[in-house]
Amino acid sequence: MAAYNQVYIDILKKFGTPVSQRVINVLEAYFSPEEGRVLLEIFTPAICKEVAGRMGFDEKEVYPILENLTARDVIKKGKTQYCFHSNITSFHHHTVGGVGLEPTPERIKKAWGDFFFNEWSDLIVQGYIKRQAATGRPVFRVWPATQALDLSPNIKREQVRPEEDFRIKLRNTKRLIVGRCGCRKNWARCDHPVETCFAPLQ
Repeated sequence: MAAYNQVYIDILKKFGTPVSQRVINVLEAYFSPEEGRVLLEIFTPAICKEVAGRMGFDEKEVYPILENLTARDVIKKGKTQYCFHSNITSFHHHTVGGVGLEPTPERIKKAWGDFFFNEWSDLIVQGYIKRQAATGRPVFRVWPATQALDLSPNIKREQVRPEEDFRIKLRNTKRLIVGRCGCRKNWARCDHPVETCFAPLQ
């Protein structure tokens, strides 16, 4: 194994992500080893004073680091607490997963793309297979195509349940979040629309 900085290895262990050069490149694109030591202290939400105490530093030393990481969207901040991400998926979605309006820097985009297309996608599929084998249930629900429902002569509208037709879900929701497709936004490997990811809020 290459001589990676131990901080990055410790973070990946907490993420539950195998160590490789590609994923190390992702972490290095976001934060330095010194910043990584701070991140290791906020996998559980903590205020600046707690982080400084754990590291044996003064609050005045730690506060600018936490604020800088927040400004760069590396970590999340509540009213008084800071928190890093519990896994690589949360880290990805928060930083480049389609939420941010600013263009993703090319070096970060390149690092994520190299990791995703060469390693992460396989890890995701393997994880789904294991979960399905353990539970006996599919990991994702497959929604019927709405046009297929409309064109099926033996299916009456009252027979279709809300979980089988997402249009019913949309009509019954009070609020709807619409965001950018992270893959299309960052890697542009197709010509489909970008503003396509949505989630209903009850």
